[in-house]
Amino acid sequence: MRSSKHRFFRPGLAYTWLVHAGVNRKYQARNSLLMTSLMLLTALMLLAAKQTNAMGFENFDSQNPLAVYAPTTNYKIFRKGKRIGSHSVSFEVNGDAVMVRVKSDIVVTVLKVPVFKFNYAATEKWENGQLIEVNARVTEKGKSRKNTLKKEAGGYRLTNESGSTVVDEVPFSSNHWNPGVLSSKTIFNTLTGKPNKVIIEDAGPDTIKTGSSTIEAHHYIYTGALSAETWYDANGRWVKLLFKGEDGSAIEYVINE
Repeated sequence: MRSSKHRFFRPGLAYTWLVHAGVNRKYQARNSLLMTSLMLLTALMLLAAKQTNAMGFENFDSQNPLAVYAPTTNYKIFRKGKRIGSHSVSFEVNGDAVMVRVKSDIVVTVLKVPVFKFNYAATEKWENGQLIEVNARVTEKGKSRKNTLKKEAGGYRLTNESGSTVVDEVPFSSNHWNPGVLSSKTIFNTLTGKPNKVIIEDAGPDTIKTGSSTIEAHHYIYTGALSAETWYDANGRWVKLLFKGEDGSAIEYVINE
């Protein structure tokens, strides 16, 4: 007489169970891989959102800079920690047109005697969020020069002491007030009248001292044809600039507030 063990053992059912178990494991592995991929994608999206929010530039509108800037925003200029001048950026908004006026005055003294003077004045004309025209005048060491940019049908016409040339794309100048410049690979250098190819890297969050207060900002580093460092606050407002002068000294522009 067969035992109950042999009576209920059916190889066909056992085989079917093994096949289904294998298939289930296969689907479970696939599902696990899918879930892992979805979790990774979600994490990357959250990280990107976090980075964007950290920059905070979604609040900035080139057609309405007055949403984050005062009508005239002032900066103090320092050399080796000593104040040597002032800088200002003023805005006029008229419908889709924005006029920006930039001014800098620097005097370096030694024993109270002026040994270096620098004056800078520039205007930028924007229409529908695009740079249309730049006129800059630079006066240093007693000599003045004018550098201009004008958008044309075939690109941008740049004019300086050496003549005039047309380039395809220079959507921003080196006046720094517009954080959109951070995504640009070529900018118009208003001091030389030339297009500068640059690489701009995100150096992360930083805290800026403005004298009586501090500002939480984001730090960016320029390399390439232009070497400088810039900082923008959470709204995309330019709050600081750092670069080296001709003598290698550190020159800082810091927002005055």
